Amino acid sequence: MLLERSSEFDRLTRCLEAAATGQGCVVAVLGEAGIGKTSLIEAFAREVAGRARVLRSACDDLAISEPLGPLWDLAREADVTLARSAAAPVALFSEVLGFLSAGEVPTLIAIEDIHWADDATLDFVRYIGRRVARTRIIMVLTARNESSEARKRVRRAVADIPAEALVRIEVPPLSVDAVAELARATRIDPRALHRATGGNAFFVTEAVLSGSAETTPAGIEDTVLLRADRLASAARAVLDRASVFPSRVEAATIAALLGPDAGQGIQDCIGAGLLVEVGPFVQFRHEMARRVVERSLGAARRRDINARVLDLLLRRGDTPPVHLVHHAREAGDFELIHDLAPDAARQASQVGAHREAASILAASLGAPGGDALPDRANRLVQYATELHLTGRIAEAMECLVRALAVFRETGDRLREGDGLRWMSRLNYLAGQRAAADAYGREAVACLESLPEGPELAMARSNLSQLAMLADEVEPALEHGRMAADLARRLDRPDILSHALNNMGAARHWIDPQAGRRELEDALALALQGELQEHAARAYTNLAYVMVLDRDHIPAGRVLEEGIGYCTDRDLDTWRDYMGAWQAELLLRIGRWDDAAAWAQRVLSNPMAPPLARFPACVALARLRVRRGDAAGELVREAEDYLVAGRELQRLATYALLLAERAWISGEGVATARDHLREVLSLRPNASLYRDVAFWARVLSPDADGVLSQEDEPPADMPFETAVFLSCRPDADVDRAMAILEDLQATAALTRVLRDRPGQRARSSRADGPDRLTPRERDILEHLNRGLSNKAIARALGISPKTVDHHVSAVIAKLEATSRAHAAAVARERGLV
Repeated sequence: MLLERSSEFDRLTRCLEAAATGQGCVVAVLGEAGIGKTSLIEAFAREVAGRARVLRSACDDLAISEPLGPLWDLAREADVTLARSAAAPVALFSEVLGFLSAGEVPTLIAIEDIHWADDATLDFVRYIGRRVARTRIIMVLTARNESSEARKRVRRAVADIPAEALVRIEVPPLSVDAVAELARATRIDPRALHRATGGNAFFVTEAVLSGSAETTPAGIEDTVLLRADRLASAARAVLDRASVFPSRVEAATIAALLGPDAGQGIQDCIGAGLLVEVGPFVQFRHEMARRVVERSLGAARRRDINARVLDLLLRRGDTPPVHLVHHAREAGDFELIHDLAPDAARQASQVGAHREAASILAASLGAPGGDALPDRANRLVQYATELHLTGRIAEAMECLVRALAVFRETGDRLREGDGLRWMSRLNYLAGQRAAADAYGREAVACLESLPEGPELAMARSNLSQLAMLADEVEPALEHGRMAADLARRLDRPDILSHALNNMGAARHWIDPQAGRRELEDALALALQGELQEHAARAYTNLAYVMVLDRDHIPAGRVLEEGIGYCTDRDLDTWRDYMGAWQAELLLRIGRWDDAAAWAQRVLSNPMAPPLARFPACVALARLRVRRGDAAGELVREAEDYLVAGRELQRLATYALLLAERAWISGEGVATARDHLREVLSLRPNASLYRDVAFWARVLSPDADGVLSQEDEPPADMPFETAVFLSCRPDADVDRAMAILEDLQATAALTRVLRDRPGQRARSSRADGPDRLTPRERDILEHLNRGLSNKAIARALGISPKTVDHHVSAVIAKLEATSRAHAAAVARERGLV
């Protein structure tokens, strides 16, 4: 019986109707455990079965989640065969999107318990979610929301799904009336039952079945076990075996374990309300009940059942390795865990489930007997690789240190050299620049004593990258040339692209055009070979040098193309990094609201790495400083990142932030000057970092006598132009103020007026008695024509949010109460 769910049911129905017209969506059905999410989805699936294709799947509560488990469920339900060993997740996701989109009727996909999903499944959900709006798909996700970890997983699942394609449905507790309806056939006081259960549908149902209002959440365990103990022995055997399978199990598997009596036992468990059928599967009606039964088995019996399950699954030969690892752990079969772990982890890693891969390897390395593994060092390197991909850099370095000790003890110089190169990279990511340099040099020295191979080529390219990041041009080019030459001889386009990328970014300091051509070559090579991370890095470096050169239009094109490339391939780290530079670019060209939106998008992503957060943080802080908004927290975060990696490219943007804040507030000028001087002393070419040189002149003690026509910023940098105009000996303060007012740069405008108190009066007279700026008069003209903010934004070529600021200012200055009132006042005064 489905009570008090008509509103949620209707919303699902409307979503399906929209999907039928090609406007698909993702629906997140949220609520506490036992609240009735599954019952709602089951009822809806039954209702629409005749007019939609329904595909069901679920995430399992395995100790280590199966990578892409729900995806294999969907493929099986749709009778589609997918290769589990697929090495390119995006290609796999694209294939799945294709069969989900096929057909003339909408497709309802249900993925339950997304809070248990592995990372690859979350990537799959986001991949579909980004594209669902143009399909006939409705993807329904159920998730718990009562714990912070569950909420975090839900946020991860729906991150980057466009707002217009995402629907959230919160399933509320049952009311007293609904509880009374469920308890109508009993003598239970519905109000007492509602107080005891909080309206949780599962608790209410269990209490009703037990016939007692005394059954509270704390007493659910006794209730479940009481019902289980009433079952006949064959049915209880079914229940016990089903309990060791997280989420669900095929009925055929239970039959294979128990023989011909299993079928009747399954039906008895269903009749008792403990199990339910879902296609060829059976599962507990609620996960809480499964855990109660599993715990009741006792350690010895649980090990025995898992051992029998493991034997059956191994004889079948078609079970995903991660399921085998789960049952091997429960059965205490550590030798099997050791045997399965490398391949299981490799499969997980190939589809992007790096946390699951790390968990599998940790289970192998931490199990009894793990220290005696002959290939332990290789497994430690594999584990370190997965740890680094999940951001656990310190743990990855610990693993590599242990692996290096083994390689040295056994005299394996090739693995030792490659391990040293990895240590260099990890130390750099951890902000340990000196250690990164030392390990990098040691890696090359070790590998140079061996026949030339890809390990040496990559070690040399690593040194080139380190030098490039430190703006050391000659070492970057020297190491890069050696790496590129060897990569060509070895026919390794991946290493060649990596080396060209380093060389192009470094060469840009001395020959901008040649450097760009090299970066373009690195990008072309990566795109041709579908070397995704190399392509993303080339897009990033190419856009960065264009922004640095103030070549804003081409930079915008490269960023747009690169962000699209990374979004399509779910390269989120690189997408976020380019998104941060998109914010910087938009800040420069005066599209401040759009810049803030891009920066916030990066900073609100909990998975965004420091690499991306730093430029986003600085861009947003500069915007807020200019407008007089609170920026202290952002400045402090930027300082923390700078301490971890004080490189020129980071130091330069941070110096700009301090300079602008000092100029506007009049405080911290000496500190800002020191940072600017440090950047100028470190730059490899005096023609670079023109923004830093500009602010160094602005903050010099005699700025009014220093700025000349040569310092004038390009026309597409309005804020810097306003600063230039206000600081010139022949200052054009009126024009500077007009620009700053148009940008809503309130704090900067106050700064310009602070030293020229008489200017305010001249500006006010120029604005007329109503104190409207030229831009506000334009806005008022459009208001009088009845245009919306979006229409005004399109007409004036500015963002809707900027129009919002201007409209508010117009209404305030005219002392009006609304847009229409402002237009009426303007007509009365002859302003329009």
